[in-house]
Amino acid sequence: MYPLNQLKTLVSCGRDSARSLPFRRGFLLIPLMLVCFAFSPQTQAVPQPDSPDPGNPPISNTRDGINSLLSITSGGIHNSAFGFDALLSNTDADFNTAVGSASLLVSNAPENTACGTGALLLNVAPNNTAVGAFALIFNTGDPDSSLGLGVFNCAVGANAMLENTVESSNNAVGESAMFNNTTGSANTAVGDVALASGSGDDNSFNTAVGTAALFGQDGQVSNSNNAVGAEATLIFILALASPGPRTKTTRFASATRKTQAAL
Repeated sequence: MYPLNQLKTLVSCGRDSARSLPFRRGFLLIPLMLVCFAFSPQTQAVPQPDSPDPGNPPISNTRDGINSLLSITSGGIHNSAFGFDALLSNTDADFNTAVGSASLLVSNAPENTACGTGALLLNVAPNNTAVGAFALIFNTGDPDSSLGLGVFNCAVGANAMLENTVESSNNAVGESAMFNNTTGSANTAVGDVALASGSGDDNSFNTAVGTAALFGQDGQVSNSNNAVGAEATLIFILALASPGPRTKTTRFASATRKTQAAL
């Protein structure tokens, strides 16, 4: 159990750590993008700068940008790709939209929407939405939607759900919201860095509303929690005065009221 004064120190420092967490890892994204481009055989021979238009795709598809929708066949319909290497690997999947360099780069799954450089770059699962640079970049999942791996995720904001891989039915709105989520499903995070450190063994069925709400769940089993207000989790840690699993709790934080209740 932490002394109360020590916890106050942790709380006072928590916000800076929360805000800086995504940026300490941000430098890894640049080499990742370069590696993806280097291992794409289609990118080795690109059109001349004076003719960047890749030409007319099969009927009902739209593209603009070097190598965008480069692999599409007559089997894939109603796809739109705008930007260098957007939807590069899609051959016969339908109803995809990719806007931004390397968005949906390796995907051949249907009904994905990616807007932003690197959004859904490694995705192979269907039915995901990513809006923002590098949103859902590591989401891989499985092309078979019946397996429920990496499907029905929605990430809006730069770096939102950046490290999500095979989890499903998550919603993240805000810069770096759910940044570290790797093994949690059915979570909702609204606010910058909300649920950003939820990388424990499960971390599912949580709702976080507010900047840094439910931040700091790292390495813990934390299910079915609700947090409303900026830094609501930091307030909860102070009230609890001990680390450990946090399940089925409700937390509120505001300028005048800071409370915690266990259900």
